[in-house]
Amino acid sequence: MVAKPNQHDTFKGGKSLIVAAGNADPKYLKLLLAYEGAPNSIENVFSDPKKRINSGRNSALTKAVLPSVMEKNNLEIVKLLVEAGADINYTKMGIVQTALSEALILEQMDVVMYLLENGAHYKVPITLFV
Repeated sequence: MVAKPNQHDTFKGGKSLIVAAGNADPKYLKLLLAYEGAPNSIENVFSDPKKRINSGRNSALTKAVLPSVMEKNNLEIVKLLVEAGADINYTKMGIVQTALSEALILEQMDVVMYLLENGAHYKVPITLFV
């Protein structure tokens, strides 16, 4: 049996790495990254079931900053993803909202500082529809 850390599920289009990025315990994320989990994993949903057109959603890094995981140590998980090569400036398709803007909105200033120190673009406006 072979583990496939980058396999998409067929319901939400997520990967195990995205689930691990939203988990309070970073040990799962560390394990997946050690076994070649992709730090730039993106949830994909089919916007048109007949045409099967993919529509990008959250990245693992964006998921690490979201409110559902605010009670955990976001900074540690963000650091793990960035050090593994996650795209700090990834934007959702049709929505210009980066991990930096998510962290600013949620007032996670330690995450904001870390992202800025590691090259996050701070001049990108937050736009809901492009």
